[in-house]
Amino acid sequence: MEHLIQLIQTRLSTLMPQGFTESGAEFSDQLKQVLREALQKLDLVTRDEFNAQQAVLRRTPERVHRLEARVKSLEAGDAE
Repeated sequence: MEHLIQLIQTRLSTLMPQGFTESGAEFSDQLKQVLREALQKLDLVTRDEFNAQQAVLRRTPERVHRLEARVKSLEAGDAE
């Protein structure tokens, strides 16, 4: 996330008038803090976390199918 904050901060700094950004480090630090707080409120996940959850979701239908088959099998056994 720090890389994203740095990227946004750099791009926003280029949009500011030159005299405005001459206060340099103080402006940069405040901008980074505002960006960090805003991004934390968005409840973002990393690409790795997203990919892991996506893999779990891809396997879910197969697991549900197996469980349904097992339940049917157990129900058929109880009916006898």
